[in-house]
Order: sequence, then structure tokens, then C-alpha cells
Amino acid sequence: MENKETQLLRDILSCIPITGITLTDLSKEFHIGASTIYNYKNGLIPSSERYYNIMSCLLNNHRKELSKILRFLNTDVLTADEIEEQIHLYLSR
Repeated sequence: MENKETQLLRDILSCIPITGITLTDLSKEFHIGASTIYNYKNGLIPSSERYYNIMSCLLNNHRKELSKILRFLNTDVLTADEIEEQIHLYLSR
């Protein structure tokens, strides 16, 4: 997994509470421990499978919030549609 993907995940997890969703709620939705989500937010690098699982869940269940966060971060790196393309490519392997 690339450094920019790791940084993007960290940035998204840091900004999620701005949208009104708690990291604890996300951890229940992702079926992983809350401490794991906080560790990812603080720099732990997830496996590629876990990364794509989290991003897929965000796209499917919180697309509007994800788009707001990407606009807030003012990232030219990836849009929600580009993340979705990456996930489809990963899952088609």
C-alpha cells in the first residue's frame, strides 16, 4: 500500500467526527475494534485488504460525508469516484 493511501485514510479518519459520525460508530460498522480505528488514525498501516474494506464501507454507506471530507481536505489526489475505481480494481483481482 502506498504512502499517499495511508495518509488519505489517516486524514479521512481524523475528519470523520466533523461530519457527526464517531470513530466508535465506524468501528462497529467495519466490524473491527475501536482501538484499531484509532490506531489507523494515529499512523498504524492497515493491510491492503483492510484499507479497501474501510474505503468501500465509507463509499457505500457514507458517500456524502466522504465527499465533504475530500473537499475539506482540498485533495487533488483522489475523489470519491477515483477511490471507488481503485476498490473495484482491487476486488477484481
